[in-house]
Amino acid sequence: MAKYKDISNQRFGKLTPIKVTGKYYKWVVWQCKCDCGNIVEVPSNRLRNGEKKSCGCLREEYYENRLNNNIKKYQVDGTNIAYLKSKKLSKANKSGVRGVSQKKNGKWLAQIVFKRKSYNLGTYEKFEDAVKARKEAEEKLHKEFLKEIKHLG
Repeated sequence: MAKYKDISNQRFGKLTPIKVTGKYYKWVVWQCKCDCGNIVEVPSNRLRNGEKKSCGCLREEYYENRLNNNIKKYQVDGTNIAYLKSKKLSKANKSGVRGVSQKKNGKWLAQIVFKRKSYNLGTYEKFEDAVKARKEAEEKLHKEFLKEIKHLG
């Protein structure tokens, strides 16, 4: 094995190298213990250059915090308030109306999601009928909800 710098018991983010594994991929591979208790194998260059700072738990913490902050900031009862107020359509939307899509048989499907529940509003021969069903559902579900939110805030 090639010569290597002993970095055992130094800290690299949440990782502490314990011992050399005997594996070598251009750099010596260290067995490291993460602060969370997991053991991972990491090439020494990834430790020294800061590329690897944990077993993966830092990434999980980051996304969990980000998700929780976004939920607190934008969601009430599982409903994204900013999305309800926005008129922007998804890039995947081909009908030009939220919640209305054309099925392979040519008929039009109307649906809506509210408070984590999906509602199938029906399948229609005419596009206009599907749009009407969707708009009525928005009026019924969203309008009162947004009034309540505004009242609380």
